[in-house]
Amino acid sequence: MRKKIHTKNTKKFLIFSLKQQIGKESQTKRSDLMELKQFNETVLGNIAVSELDGQIVGQQKEIENGRVTLAEANTEKENIQLEERQLLLEYMSTTIGIGKTSTSNWMIKTRSINHTHIQDLQRKIKSIETEAYKTEQEVANASEQQRKLQEIVEGLAESGKHIREKKDAEK
Repeated sequence: MRKKIHTKNTKKFLIFSLKQQIGKESQTKRSDLMELKQFNETVLGNIAVSELDGQIVGQQKEIENGRVTLAEANTEKENIQLEERQLLLEYMSTTIGIGKTSTSNWMIKTRSINHTHIQDLQRKIKSIETEAYKTEQEVANASEQQRKLQEIVEGLAESGKHIREKKDAEK
């Protein structure tokens, strides 16, 4: 009889021990699962930050290219304005000479050509000014997008920092 009681107690003890061990393993697995989930979130956050960093670098290059284009357009505009002034001076000197010389037909023809050339230059200046304005707008838009992306990156970095701090505190 004593053997049956002992066997019965042993079985209960073994069952109890197994339940405790299963509970501990279950708790360990839950803890491991939580750590994996947090690690996954951190990795996904890092990937998002990397993608945004790439976008920011691209935007910075686009902004720099826009500034270079704008500078080139301004230089071309200044050159055209200089040429326009020179032609205007030539035009003025031609109109002063009309009637005073025997070559007035030639001067009238030259004046007409210069006037047409000045009008062409004025159209070019207007076109360059429009292009410069559009480029300035693109640079401003790209700067605003870059600022927004930077805010997102900083927010993600802050989130990642809090996740790491929480994870470290749990350890």
